[in-house]
Amino acid sequence: MSFQLAEPKLEYLAIRVKDLDKAVSFYSALPGFSILSEENNLAYFSSSPNQRAFLILEDTPFGKECGLKPKKLARFSLRVKDAASYLWLLDILQKGNQPVEKVVDTPKGKAFTVRDPEGNQITFFLDHKQNETPFLYTLGKIHLNVFDSKESFHFFKEDLGLETFMDNGKYFHLSPNSWLGMNEKDIFVEEEETEVLGLDFLTVSLPNQQELKRLSDHLNEAGIDYFQDQKLTIVTVFDKSQVEWWFVDRENRKGRH
Repeated sequence: MSFQLAEPKLEYLAIRVKDLDKAVSFYSALPGFSILSEENNLAYFSSSPNQRAFLILEDTPFGKECGLKPKKLARFSLRVKDAASYLWLLDILQKGNQPVEKVVDTPKGKAFTVRDPEGNQITFFLDHKQNETPFLYTLGKIHLNVFDSKESFHFFKEDLGLETFMDNGKYFHLSPNSWLGMNEKDIFVEEEETEVLGLDFLTVSLPNQQELKRLSDHLNEAGIDYFQDQKLTIVTVFDKSQVEWWFVDRENRKGRH
């Protein structure tokens, strides 16, 4: 039986931006967004002061542009807690100055997309899955552009132990209500020491330290480069498109992120 992670949960993502002030202004103006803190050139966002951050913005003023190639992050999606909130949000944005793209309304669900000042796409969606939290938004889906879909599939399934579903393994569970999708694109894969604007890292929590240890042992046995701190509170590894994955201990997790 191949290695499989137990109870992974997508927690947040970090995006490098060239103009942090402009990005903070944009996200702060989105209805229902709450800025938790700004510190050390980082800004933390959620939809409530009582909710952990689901988005971190990193100030990277000298970051390299991707040029004509797509970014690693195709889009990230936030699940809206109910129909009334979804319609409220869509109405505000359509009446304001924020362009709304790709409005979808089907019996299976509703969704629309907006772009931040640096072109990162945020999709708000409503589906029939029950939202287990009282928060307006929860992080639901991450779509990645990958350089090689076969290599990425092997990494996500065999090396990280994510469970596949739908479209012949094109999608991977990151928790019961969130998942990862991938599209093969000619993306920019940075050289060492190069900071590329856009997605920097994803954070996934595991239920306890024992599960972190099991992941660490698996990566070590597979000969995959990774990092773990001395107290084994975090394990980090780069995927095939050089997106960094942070795995943390959910049981002993502290702070807002």
